[in-house]
Amino acid sequence: MSRWFRFLNKNEPLSVYFFAVPRNSLNLMGYWPGGGAEKKDKKNKNPPLRAYVHFVILAIGVFTELHAGMRFLHQEELTLALETFCPAATSAVTLLKMFLMWRYRQDLASMWCRLRSLLFETGRERPDQQEIRLRHSLLAVRINCWPVSAGFLTGSIYNIKPVMIALVLYLQQRSDENVWVTPYNMTMPPFLLKSPFFPFTYLFTAYTGYVTIFMFGGCDGFYFEFCSHVSALFEILQSETKAIFKPYKD
Repeated sequence: MSRWFRFLNKNEPLSVYFFAVPRNSLNLMGYWPGGGAEKKDKKNKNPPLRAYVHFVILAIGVFTELHAGMRFLHQEELTLALETFCPAATSAVTLLKMFLMWRYRQDLASMWCRLRSLLFETGRERPDQQEIRLRHSLLAVRINCWPVSAGFLTGSIYNIKPVMIALVLYLQQRSDENVWVTPYNMTMPPFLLKSPFFPFTYLFTAYTGYVTIFMFGGCDGFYFEFCSHVSALFEILQSETKAIFKPYKD
């Protein structure tokens, strides 16, 4: 587990910080496009099995949430409808991102490998240029880590809220007032909301939230870190240009 979080330590090699958060997030979901030694592997053309499983899980979550939202809207329960449509819309956008990450998997892998070669296969490089690469890498990994951590914490609290409510009612000897509900409003067959299937339904609905969180950290983090490293390359080019013309300054 420690190797997943090496980027939180100081004085690690630059390769540890390179796309650390999106790589870990997308790898967990099965959507990391790969690169390096993997690019010659034929298996890398298709994502692993867990990628398809996560796509199906989130697709079911989106469909059931939208159905539940429409039902609340038909019943004129505007508060419940809004509470349902908001996570449903986020999950639907995440589902689109999952499809695009799969569709352009090879293109992203090629782009990632090319960017890596430009940043790490530099030959002779001055200390100021190394400092530019390190500064941009640290900035990207720290900014990417914050929303994923905050989303994971918020999602976990939201997922355990029904359990905490039930626990409080039990301690107050009011267990008869407790009504078990799932973390997210989803339309499910009635038998899945009863014993002995309800715990599995509860875990399923909770897990859809984690899929959204890690795909957000992976997809959006990939784009942000790519922009950050391209900015570093331009800054290194600027530094190189200044160094070339420095002897000719008056």
